[in-house]
Amino acid sequence: MGNKLAFILSIYMILMTFLLGTDIVLIQTSYSNLDSLSQIISYQISNYGIDEYGNIDEGLIKFAKEQGNANLTRGETSERTYIEGDLYPYFLTKEYKAILLSSSPIKISIKRYAVIGINHT
Repeated sequence: MGNKLAFILSIYMILMTFLLGTDIVLIQTSYSNLDSLSQIISYQISNYGIDEYGNIDEGLIKFAKEQGNANLTRGETSERTYIEGDLYPYFLTKEYKAILLSSSPIKISIKRYAVIGINHT
């Protein structure tokens, strides 16, 4: 009887460990996807992605939503003018509905910078 009980408990522990590992792998995959999406967005921001007041082009916001299901927001709240060569901070955020780690969605966010106008000739 003790062997059967130990077997049942070990199956439960193995299942929980597997679900925890699945959450960790999927969070890392989401983070990596955001990181690769940020490279494309940085290039597009460098070319033509913001106006002189630092507002992000709506096409880039749609692109981030369609390609990576991510929200693209500016990194600074202050209104300032940007000129060629300035660093432009932005955030890419995505929600992940965890299997085991949390009952509420986990917010995965990265902050990246784009150099304004570096790709112009």
